[in-house]
Amino acid sequence: MLLGDKPFFFGETPRLADVTVYSALVNIIGPDICSPLRDTALSHENLVSHTERMGEIFAARRPRTRLVLTRAA
Repeated sequence: MLLGDKPFFFGETPRLADVTVYSALVNIIGPDICSPLRDTALSHENLVSHTERMGEIFAARRPRTRLVLTRAA
């Protein structure tokens, strides 16, 4: 098992493998859509923790932007 109980796949620092797995898992466990794939992913606490950890890293780096909504003509 590559991840096991480590914070990231190759130790204490996220690498490309972590980003790759995160990009898939966030789209599997993120949306509130029932599926066997989502249920299986959610049953692995280390994958859920990894996804949350990676999400915190990306959220901290993403610039905050304010959306301005306008009415269509």
